[in-house]
Amino acid sequence: KEISPMLLEIPLELAPPTLEDSVSDIDRLTRGLKRTGCCDVERLSVGLGVMRDLANIMRDDNWNVTAYVMRKKCSNEVLRVEAGNGRSKSLGLAVDIGTTSVVVYLTDMSDGSVLAAASGHNRQASCGDDVINRIVCAEKDGVKKLGNMVLATINGLINEVLDSSGADYRQIRNVVLSGNTVMTHLLLKIEPRYIRRAPYIPTVSEFPILRGGAIGLKVSPLAAVFVMPGPAGYVGGDIVSGLLYAGFHREELLTLFIDVGTNGEIVLGNKDWLMTASCSAGPAFEGGGVRWGMRAEEGAIEKISLDPDTLEADCSTVGDVPPRGICGSGMIDLISEMLLTGIIDQSGKFATDISHPRIKREKDETAYVVEFADKTAMDADIIFTESDIDNIIRSKGAVYAGFTVLLNQAGLDFSMVERVVITGGFGQYLDMERAITIGLLPDIERSKFQYLGNSSVAGAYMALLSDEYRREAIQVSNSMTYIDFSSNNQFMDEFTSALFLPHTNVDDFPSVKIRQ
Repeated sequence: KEISPMLLEIPLELAPPTLEDSVSDIDRLTRGLKRTGCCDVERLSVGLGVMRDLANIMRDDNWNVTAYVMRKKCSNEVLRVEAGNGRSKSLGLAVDIGTTSVVVYLTDMSDGSVLAAASGHNRQASCGDDVINRIVCAEKDGVKKLGNMVLATINGLINEVLDSSGADYRQIRNVVLSGNTVMTHLLLKIEPRYIRRAPYIPTVSEFPILRGGAIGLKVSPLAAVFVMPGPAGYVGGDIVSGLLYAGFHREELLTLFIDVGTNGEIVLGNKDWLMTASCSAGPAFEGGGVRWGMRAEEGAIEKISLDPDTLEADCSTVGDVPPRGICGSGMIDLISEMLLTGIIDQSGKFATDISHPRIKREKDETAYVVEFADKTAMDADIIFTESDIDNIIRSKGAVYAGFTVLLNQAGLDFSMVERVVITGGFGQYLDMERAITIGLLPDIERSKFQYLGNSSVAGAYMALLSDEYRREAIQVSNSMTYIDFSSNNQFMDEFTSALFLPHTNVDDFPSVKIRQ
């Protein structure tokens, strides 16, 4: 699609006034803008601040000026006029504000190329692993404190991409923010407390175009900021971004979409209808609540296999460097292998009749040594405990229960699903067979599964470049029907049934049953 930024930098060479052409400076400016065809001048507004400085600016460089025009939903606004008409490189920023992690893409707005990318931990994590804890923390310590935490995270990543690209922050004139509803509220310092209280209502679902300077982002103060809209308090703009990228809302195929992140948002549907819900998977798949858990970054153990005879582990890490911890895909591999080799039972408890150097007691619980200290980057044994296993089982149980209940609400079952789209930071390393073995994913035809990576930042990038995609995001958000699981007895029943490996009803996992 044609690149259509929100903030336009428009160089103009205007004819100076004469007795025969004596229109006002404002009219001369708007006439020049109209000739460029860049925006609808019939819907153009000019603020008093611009008017006050306009006369001198127009004459400072012999009527050569640059106008900065923000394209809004129903109007256009001249934000600033500067003397001179030398065009500078315009940059854009796509931001995924995750509960656990934040990702930014720095983009050249002339051709859409990504100049640099960076990711890091959301500094709010010290206030709790999930959005409920963040809201509670905001009630105690103040929304401003938590807003500044995530703002500092984003600005730190902006510094990284600027350093690596050699760009100036004032060149960043277009920004798209994609995050769950609580994260966007906190960043913008909007009260989120009523999202966690029935009937779970956010303050804002669809934001107007905002200014970078008003938010505190390290971008041009004039920068236009589009916040991806969210359909509900617990399903936010990150999922709308994901759908924009996945595109199944434009297709016939019945699709089940899951963001395997802290909030576990799920979408079911196709071009005719969309249902969505959040199953609160927790941060375990992103390393939270797991002793040696970490994100899928350099040094993370991302693949593990166990020898069925010796029970020895063979591990590979992201970046092929000494291990520093285990990411989500590695945890799924490990639990699957431990189950199939008999180290643990279906409840996730260690077998009592196995004696092995890798199985030991650690702080009153049993653990498996994934990698001994002499092979790690931490000079310590990397272990996986029963508590770690329990956290993963609870997370995978929430996701699978969410799948089941959402399908039931639509009068469907897994056999009717034509495609399963998986997104999330660790998914690129995910072994589908092992995810099925532990009961995270349904035991259906493998060709139906598709992995899309970080779809939140990918969708934000699309919206950054295209007004058409920004409008489509609003349409997608408005078209979703939200299903609340918080008071759903069926969800609790399905969740309880899913707290086994792979499931209480093993007949739902025939391929796993055969291999055990």
